[in-house]
Amino acid sequence: MIIEKVVKKAKEFCQENLGLEGKVIGVENNENGQLIQVEVLEEQEYMRKFGRHDLMAVYEIEMNEEGKVQRYKRTKQFQRGNLDEE
Repeated sequence: MIIEKVVKKAKEFCQENLGLEGKVIGVENNENGQLIQVEVLEEQEYMRKFGRHDLMAVYEIEMNEEGKVQRYKRTKQFQRGNLDEE
């Protein structure tokens, strides 16, 4: 599948299923199709209400060759601005 289509489908999935706008930060091919990493802003209003930084998350989305989502999971959660090296 063309990378532009993969990126578009991943962003649409996040918006439709998580209610969050996502920024694709990684795409790789695997034996089942593509593995996409998407960074999203979570809990924006809640965090601001208590004077904290925005809460960010990274989701991993696996799509098959036809562009159908096979699975997804949140792999990381952190406060915006924290430089967290893995």
